[in-house]
Amino acid sequence: HLAGSLLQSELGPAQKEVLQSTFDLLGELLKFNVEAYKKLDSIISTETREKRLFRLVTHNLVDSNMLVRSLVLSNDYFTREAGLSEFATRSRTLRHVATFKQRLDFLVQLIKTISVDTLTQV
Repeated sequence: HLAGSLLQSELGPAQKEVLQSTFDLLGELLKFNVEAYKKLDSIISTETREKRLFRLVTHNLVDSNMLVRSLVLSNDYFTREAGLSEFATRSRTLRHVATFKQRLDFLVQLIKTISVDTLTQV
């Protein structure tokens, strides 16, 4: 439900107030949870939906940082656990942080969105 509402919402002033809470909760629900990642993968099963979610993540980094950390931590955990490394490499969600190059590309995208105004949100 959280991911679906993120994908369907237009970010006006009222929605912006709950954005961080939504990202934080989604990050906590996903952390180390294969079933939750499978569900999110099914929600972002099209390229358009996947791009929309990760555009929201990158353009709202201050609000989504807990989700980003959850992605990285979960990917590291899954790649070390027997039987889960294949899932981590196939996951539509985790592929953004699956390899060093992908993490670097993702990091570059995140850095490009940061400005003084972004960091000093009120």
